[in-house]
Amino acid sequence: MYPRIAWIFMGMSVMGLACIRAALATPYFLAHLPAQQIHSHDSIPPNPTLLQKIGTQVDSLLSRSYRDSLLNRITRAHMPPPQHSLSFSNRQQVFQPYQGRVIRNIEMVEIPVFGPRTLNDTNSYQHIRLIRIANRLHTPTRISFIRRALFFQPGDRVDAQLLADNERYLRNSPPIEDAQINLIPVSGDSVDVEIRTKDVFEYGGNINRLDPTQFEGNIFDKNILGSGQGLEAGLAWHNDYTPHWYGEWSYTNWNLGHSFATLTAGYTQLNHQPTIDTGVYEDAWFVQINRPLYSFYTRFTGGLSLAYHRSLNIHQWPDSLFRNYQYGVGDLWLGYNFTQPVFQDHWHLAALMRQYNIFFTRKPDAPQLATDPFYHNRRYLLGQLVLYRQHYVVTHYLFGFGRTEDIPIGWQLGLSTATETYASLKRQYTGFQLESFQETKLHGLWHGLLELSSFWHQGSQDAIIHAAGEYYSRYLPLGRGGWRIFSGFDLLASPNPYFNKPLNINYPHGFEGYKNTKLNGYHRLNTYVEWRYYAPIRIYGFGFTCYAQWQGATLGETQLWGNRFYNAISWGGLIRNENLPVNTLSISASYYPAAPPGVKKWMVQITTIADIRFNIYALHEPSLINFE
Repeated sequence: MYPRIAWIFMGMSVMGLACIRAALATPYFLAHLPAQQIHSHDSIPPNPTLLQKIGTQVDSLLSRSYRDSLLNRITRAHMPPPQHSLSFSNRQQVFQPYQGRVIRNIEMVEIPVFGPRTLNDTNSYQHIRLIRIANRLHTPTRISFIRRALFFQPGDRVDAQLLADNERYLRNSPPIEDAQINLIPVSGDSVDVEIRTKDVFEYGGNINRLDPTQFEGNIFDKNILGSGQGLEAGLAWHNDYTPHWYGEWSYTNWNLGHSFATLTAGYTQLNHQPTIDTGVYEDAWFVQINRPLYSFYTRFTGGLSLAYHRSLNIHQWPDSLFRNYQYGVGDLWLGYNFTQPVFQDHWHLAALMRQYNIFFTRKPDAPQLATDPFYHNRRYLLGQLVLYRQHYVVTHYLFGFGRTEDIPIGWQLGLSTATETYASLKRQYTGFQLESFQETKLHGLWHGLLELSSFWHQGSQDAIIHAAGEYYSRYLPLGRGGWRIFSGFDLLASPNPYFNKPLNINYPHGFEGYKNTKLNGYHRLNTYVEWRYYAPIRIYGFGFTCYAQWQGATLGETQLWGNRFYNAISWGGLIRNENLPVNTLSISASYYPAAPPGVKKWMVQITTIADIRFNIYALHEPSLINFE
């Protein structure tokens, strides 16, 4: 015990000496010392004593070269913040001066995964051993994969819209963290194209749950040998499940056969595919192909999804309680984009169609489920016309930790009609959708959404009213970092439910601390306000964000107003490395005043959350308006 106390005392003494020396070494004190005193402070006696040796070590810890080689290079605190454009900028305008010029050469520039903070950062910090090792472990994306992802080739003429679309497509390809297209004018009426890309580190993993009773995590390679293909394997252990161990695997090809379509296939026992009902556990085989509207010049878009699901009796319930069922899902959608504007101001029109089928090969035996519509075959044929006017801007420090983020700006109007057969009942459907992203006068971002729909059978059934709005303030500097304010509301209601089941405010449709509450109703309002600070510190590429949030929600059976209002106050921090394909680490503490029975007033948790991005494609599969 006494030697330990002695070591602690010595450590505190050295720390105190370090603080004193650091204070005396500041420019203010040095400026007020005589020159000979400054010189004697830096000199070392020829025969140092033990205390002088300790002081020498402290000097080395405080010396500029040592700080720059360790602490400052780890945190990069001595560096100015990267010169990002923190306003909303339109990349198409950058290419506009070169419109119509001939593309002579296309050159690829690969930026190391670890080191530079931006694509234009020439200081790569390769002298740090750990960074050099990490960069060697990563296989860069093959040039052939990037060339197959280009919308143009040498000899084509510059099209500002097409280049902006291509840059956005590259930047949002999962193997790539960031991408930038630069045009270099050459003699005559020609330009060279320089494509700068920065990969995401291909290897990664996540721990989704971890406590004495359960574990769930996965490992993956997002870019096998730089080919633009990925493999993922997951494993879970639950003390209360039988058997205790479950797994999953999947394969992904990000650009199948140069078609710009993504293929994903796999098998899961972890309940990760959409399930037929709440509170059930399923395994599934699945194949999914999706070709997005990657450019405004793209005519055809669509996707195909096939899956086969089975219920798993993880709790070993008796036959009278276990829902033993099996079913298949077939989902096909196609879209045609009229590339020529139909009105002035670049309004475009698109027509989409979707055929969706759920067919049971085994239904549960429980008599109480015989009339439950969730366990009956369902199919619908949906058609939609979409009128949209949209362009994209880029910014930084919104949902990301400094990466370039693409944001759609414009309007989208959709009109839908469908014929549905559900539980032997045939119904018609009509839907209306209006969505808008706009930059405000104060350089913030406003997102508004209005959705109205109804099924028709002897009158209106399962009508849905959905209105939502979000506001993101401009980025405001604070010290070396900066902050934004996020706020929003989400209103969902069904005035005449028939098949629709009641809503709740359990996570993920409400509060994170509400898990199994019995609160429900057909009218729900969620609101929130969040203050978020983006710290300037970087530790081996890990960025830090802290936040404070207020969240409120209310539920009603027949109306929204006059019901109890629940709220939550949360504080926390987010940690993420944009170079790694892992989820964001979240550390938070939440307080729930006037919590309902079964909910604790305080909750502290460490978890991971998926990366949040805006939808960068103007069109996606048409769907019925969800009520959940």
